[in-house]
Formats: sequence, C-alpha cells, structure tokens
Amino acid sequence: MQSARRGRFRAALVSAMAAASVLIAGCSVLGLSEGAPSDVPIVTSAAPVADPSEPSQAPVTVPTLGTGSTTSRATPTPWQDLTSSSVPPRTSEPPITAPTTTRTTLTFKTFASATKPTIAAPSLSATPPPDCYTKGTCRALDSASASGGTVLVVNPPGGDASVAILAVSGKAKDALSLARLGSPSVSCSGSHCLVQGTNSGVHFGALVAVGSSRLKAVPGSLVSDGTLRLVGSGSNLLVAGTQTFTAYGLPVTDAPVAARTWAISGGKLGSTGCSAPRLYTKPPAVTTAQRGTCSGTPQIAGYGSASAHKILPLGGFATPSGNIACALVSGKLACTVKHHDYKIATCTKPEKEIPVALRGLRVLLASSGGVFHDGCLGYTLIGSPATKISYNRLAAGGGFVCEVQQSGVTCSARSGHGFTLSRSTFKTH
Repeated sequence: MQSARRGRFRAALVSAMAAASVLIAGCSVLGLSEGAPSDVPIVTSAAPVADPSEPSQAPVTVPTLGTGSTTSRATPTPWQDLTSSSVPPRTSEPPITAPTTTRTTLTFKTFASATKPTIAAPSLSATPPPDCYTKGTCRALDSASASGGTVLVVNPPGGDASVAILAVSGKAKDALSLARLGSPSVSCSGSHCLVQGTNSGVHFGALVAVGSSRLKAVPGSLVSDGTLRLVGSGSNLLVAGTQTFTAYGLPVTDAPVAARTWAISGGKLGSTGCSAPRLYTKPPAVTTAQRGTCSGTPQIAGYGSASAHKILPLGGFATPSGNIACALVSGKLACTVKHHDYKIATCTKPEKEIPVALRGLRVLLASSGGVFHDGCLGYTLIGSPATKISYNRLAAGGGFVCEVQQSGVTCSARSGHGFTLSRSTFKTH
C-alpha cells in the first residue's frame, strides 16, 4: 500500500515537471525571461486600436513598414553625371588680342580774342494785346502819355511776359511783350517811352518808339543797378542809370557806384560811359552824357589818384608805422593811436577795470556819423590788427571808408561825417 502511494506521488511529480517544462519552453519561444509580466498580444493587421479606457487589454495595431533596399553602386559626381566620359572635361581659353586704335589728326581753331559775356535786357517782340486787358480783367500797373497815345504796362496772370500796350482814344492799337519783370513801370518823353522793371534785384529796361499807332522797340539793352530814368528829349534824349564797380575787390554791398548814360545813335541805343565812382554815396543825378570808363578801377570821386587801386576790406588794418590801427567793432569803426602830441581827457575808470598800461586814445565812429573819443582804450583793440595797409590806399567795409595817408588816417561814415587822426592831429568833420 505504501508502494502504491509512492507510485502515485512519483507520477504526480513527473506530471508537474512535464507541465513546468512546457511553460519554460513557451517562455523561451516568446523571448521573455522567467517571472516577467506577459505583454499585450501584437496583431499586425489594420484592425482599429482598442479604447484604452476598457478594462481588458485589447490588441494594438502597428502599421506595417517596408523593408527597403540597399545598393553598393557608387553615386556619380556632378561632372560625371553631366558628361558621357569618366574623365573631367577640359577647358580652353581663346587668345586675347589687344584692340587696335586708329590715330586721327585733330585741328583746333584759335580765337584771336575772347570777350566777357554781358547780361542783356530781355528784348521786346510784337504781340497782340493780352485777352485779360481787352476783356477788362487785368489792370494796367502803370501808364504814361506819349505823343502818339498812351502807353500802359500789364503783367497778365499766369504768363511769362510783361506787356506794353499802346492805347489811342481808349482802344488798344498795338502791344509789345517783354520778359516778365517785377513791378514794371513806364515813363515817356516825346515819342519815346521807357519800360522797365526788376529781375533778381537788377533793373532791366527797353526803349520804345511811339508813332502811327504802333510801338517799335529801339535795339539795345538797358541794365542798371538802380532805377532807370529818361533825361532830355528829341535828339538829346538820354537814359540814365547806375553802374557798380566790383573790380576793386569789395563785395557788391560795399563796391563803388557810378552814374551811367545811354543815348540813341544810328537808330540804336548804346552806352555813352560812366561818371567817376563813389563810395557809400549816391552818384549825382546826371543831365548830360557821361564819358568815363564803366569797368576796372578808375579814380574814386572825393579821393586822390591813389584811390584807383584795389581797396582793402575794412576788417582791420594798421598803418605802416604801426602807430594807428582801426577795426570794425560791434557795428562801429574803432581806431586807436599809440603816440600823440596832444592832450586827451584822463580816464576816470579804476585801475582794476582799465589797467594804466592799456590806456590810450580811442576814437569810435558810429554808422550815423557821430564821433566819440576817450582815454580809456581798455580791451577794444588789444592785439591791434596785424594787416598792414600801404599809404595812399583806401580801406572800406560796413558803410565806413578810411583813406590812409602818411599825414594821417581819415575815416567817414555813409553820411560823410567822420574824423582825421594822426600823431599831431585829431579833428572831426
């Protein structure tokens, strides 16, 4: 009986070992180690993925991927792929030859002389009266009576010309156009009328003959730095204006100015000449033809022959001896003298304000012509101007002019008032 129990136990043991052997074999086939939890079965099909919220573990679908392929063939380089040969292509450069040149003989003409261009006044040309005048929509800016009717001048709106119109008994008979001028005006003497106006600050004019209900331009240009006017009549008719001389080396605002006249000769209008130029004073109103030169540096009226030279700009100067120095200071002309033989008023300012070593005669000339002087030189002209001026020369600027002579320096304002300063003299004029 005990043998029977032993047999049954051995059979059960064998059966248990066989079952364990089967389980181990199954784990070996799945590639899982003993004791690891079992994975969710994987199904390689297109079945949908189970909802993860479900309590049971549903199979997961994994898309099937292609295995692809490989090759050992070499990839061609770009130049091999583009050519039919395994050898790199050869390149060659065409020979470069120098360009050929053809020499040509050039002939230049020479000019015997060259003339400086001049500014000519705009010429008059015949034109019908402007519509605005015939319709009464533009008024005459100026008018004057001539022996053959009334000459008017208008500036039509939007136009590029000023127009002179001849009216007889209130009706327009003829017209002449002139390049557009600012503030045009007209004046007449006998059978001639002067039409003028400004352009860029310069006065331009044209002389017009009136006769037989017609206007006729007299050839010739009129250019002036001031207002033009008619002088005389008939065969003695003149046009008078002004001429600025810039050859002295001064800016236009300080340059000398002369009177200039024009007259009719051979049916044409031409310049007769200029008067002597003047500094800071208007030239006199002339009534006769002027004959002087209208260019260069002629002698300046009111000064000696040495005035026909370049003029020193009056920034500051010192006489050749160094005893007198002058300069423009705050719109006034200030001059000092180091050594003098006359007494001057004693300076009453304290030493700390005006050191004794810096005191001396100081003369101030205002633009109005007023003269002031004292003995308190102070710092007005410390380091007096180093620019030396020769004797018998002029210095001008800012409305002041000084004539430097060996006998002394005479300075004046535009009004003509001023002073004379030397070692032995101080006087006003």
